[in-house]
Amino acid sequence: FVAAHSGTNGSTLWERPVAQELLLMDCSVEHGGSPACLLVGNPASLTLLDLETGKTRWNEAVSFGANSTVLSPLLKIPDIDKDGVPDFLVFAATGQEIKSCFYSGTLGKQMQFSGSLHLPGLIGHLLHITKSGAHYILFYTAKALFAYSLKELYHMAVGPASAAPASLKEDADWEMAMRHKARQVPLASSGDIQYVTKMSEKPGSHILVARSVMLELVNGQQLSSLWVVGVPHILREPVLGAFGPDEIAVAIESRVSHETKKVTIVEGSSGVIKWEVELRSEMQSPKPATLATADHRSIFLFWGLYQDERNETGSWHGSRQQRLYLFHPSLPTVLLELSNSTEPIVAFEGLLFERSRHACYVLLAGPQVGSSPGRVVLSKRKLKEDIFSSHVIWLNQMPQDTDQNVRDYFHRMRFRTFG
Repeated sequence: FVAAHSGTNGSTLWERPVAQELLLMDCSVEHGGSPACLLVGNPASLTLLDLETGKTRWNEAVSFGANSTVLSPLLKIPDIDKDGVPDFLVFAATGQEIKSCFYSGTLGKQMQFSGSLHLPGLIGHLLHITKSGAHYILFYTAKALFAYSLKELYHMAVGPASAAPASLKEDADWEMAMRHKARQVPLASSGDIQYVTKMSEKPGSHILVARSVMLELVNGQQLSSLWVVGVPHILREPVLGAFGPDEIAVAIESRVSHETKKVTIVEGSSGVIKWEVELRSEMQSPKPATLATADHRSIFLFWGLYQDERNETGSWHGSRQQRLYLFHPSLPTVLLELSNSTEPIVAFEGLLFERSRHACYVLLAGPQVGSSPGRVVLSKRKLKEDIFSSHVIWLNQMPQDTDQNVRDYFHRMRFRTFG
């Protein structure tokens, strides 16, 4: 089943069965100017739902090959079949072979061609658009980052003699940087690659590579290394926010010991570490979230348990209670402890409702992936309500103001859409 709930009161807007087993879902796509969800189900099917009504736009039986695994994310690509509607690209893995399958965005029909790549140990992939408008797919394994133009993948599928659609092209800078390198992007850092992400959705955005012991920022147009910073034992995918006004920053969690993690905020332009804090934490805590504020910075939200070095505030042993903390760069010596949860958190996200005036966070609590089925709870909490009852923590310093003045300062904070 797939269900949509109201962001105002949590009521069910629509609910419907979709597949015997839901493999992937992406609700960030558009179809005909309206928001939609693209779903991959088992038995093999590709379905497009209207996000506002839950009605089926189209549903198609598909074939990814025997014993294949569909890979996330699903990609929206330029119009390939020349019907004026953007199409979709889905990758499926069978052993070490990665199959590329093209689908019409109009009706979901599978195009009569597919290609394959040999990429042993593939971890993930993402779509990148260069400043010249060329589309590239970045594939990464633990040891290397590869880049294939969408035009090249198209020719692999249909044959080199076939003319590619005009919307598919290659970027001279990227092709020059990867010449004689077997499609491999040159990197200056070391360690196993764990995550690759873009610093924004703008064409030519820089590319962040998170390895087991360091972060590296790669120029999104020239493919040269901009900076490398050591961050040992990275735990989770980096999260983007802004530390200084309009300056993109990276929030990263790393493991310090079995029960302790460090939250580090790195300046995106230079790689300089701007702020960090250590927390007691379980391995399964969710990744941080950010919300953009009206001063063109961000609040950073993260889970754990802060322990004051002077008085050992917070009891971890005997209680697996996770607490949510709020940090804003304008008060670098202050943490707000907002709320706590004893339930396993499956998903956590900061969101803005009502045209950015209503800042909140949404929690999905319930059984972890791979565990036995159980009760699932979806909840939303208003940030300002939690700020009223929050506990103010002064980070290893004597208080510089009253706790109530700090709460009032955060309560007056206004928010905006990030980007």
